[in-house]
Amino acid sequence: MPTDPTGREHLTPVKITDTSATERAAFRRCRRQWFLGIVHRLQSADGNQNFWFGTLVHAALESYYQHLLDHGMASHDDAVEVSLDRYEREYHASVEPIKAWLGFLWPNVEESYLELGELGLEMLQAYFDREKTEPLFDEVVEVERRVYVPIRSPGGRKVGKLSVRTDVVGRRQGALAVADHKTASREMSASQLDLDDQLTAEVYAIWKSRKDGEFPEEAVYNVLMKKVPRPPKTLKPGKKSRRWPDGEPKLSKDKSQMVTYDLYLAEIKRLGLDMAEYEEILQYFYNQDHSGESPFFRRDYVMRSPAQMASFEANLYEEYRDMRLVAAHPERAYPNPSPFSCPSCSVRLACTMMSDDGDVEAIIKASYVVGDPRR
Repeated sequence: MPTDPTGREHLTPVKITDTSATERAAFRRCRRQWFLGIVHRLQSADGNQNFWFGTLVHAALESYYQHLLDHGMASHDDAVEVSLDRYEREYHASVEPIKAWLGFLWPNVEESYLELGELGLEMLQAYFDREKTEPLFDEVVEVERRVYVPIRSPGGRKVGKLSVRTDVVGRRQGALAVADHKTASREMSASQLDLDDQLTAEVYAIWKSRKDGEFPEEAVYNVLMKKVPRPPKTLKPGKKSRRWPDGEPKLSKDKSQMVTYDLYLAEIKRLGLDMAEYEEILQYFYNQDHSGESPFFRRDYVMRSPAQMASFEANLYEEYRDMRLVAAHPERAYPNPSPFSCPSCSVRLACTMMSDDGDVEAIIKASYVVGDPRR
């Protein structure tokens, strides 16, 4: 359970002996955010909604793929029920401590948490519909396994540990692959994915931890966009006839609609419309769904090579040295202001107060709690 901060976290050195793929990304983004938010585990008392939401979705996906691992790929329907049940349990359990922290302020944010919770449930239901026909993997090998691999100097001396928890490892067409689940509001560019270091760390850790030394040939960004497909829009009815006394139903052919091929096809069948009249728009949504350009799901496959692993290993050592120095010398935890990361930064208030030479201790005590240690 969260505890009260001392108020002097920004001045208190810490000796670290390990790091993780997620922590390294935070360190590169902003040293001060990393030092306060990860090393000292300061959390905003009202929580981080994006982190909370992502954790809920990850928990549901973990249950789904664990069920497939335990009972086989044919257990999809049961796996969905297990997953959605867990999502609902986790939602109710997770809002209780937030309500306790906020007290009389909870009613101000309760609706936003409820809306996010319902969005996540709908996103998962749409994702599982897709999984039935287009599964992420042909076989699930591991789910949410945390592995530890040594960080070594160029001479081979162990200086620390890299901790990595992969979302799911599986096989696709026989090849070993590592997948990372994401929830996102906007798409990442292909060039960004090719260089993304977190997924490289996951490939590296799985490779180094396997007794048979098998190298993962693929890495997969499995992204659930924060959007939910809906049935196609209906237009003003057409001509009346014996079959259509109220006018023939018509569906919009607007290609910007938030709809999938399956939903559009189902609506045509439900209304008993002529399939040929909608052939072109159906083909458009079919291509969109199966080409990786869906506005609801993105599944990007990228390759990692042994040469990239060697470069990663060398960079990991140098970066870890920097992390240890910053943790031991708080004055080196300088900020990296950015219009992309600052607005959502959980320690922004404390950081601003430090820059303004204000009463940082009072702000930390009043606005933050210390989260549980990373496991």
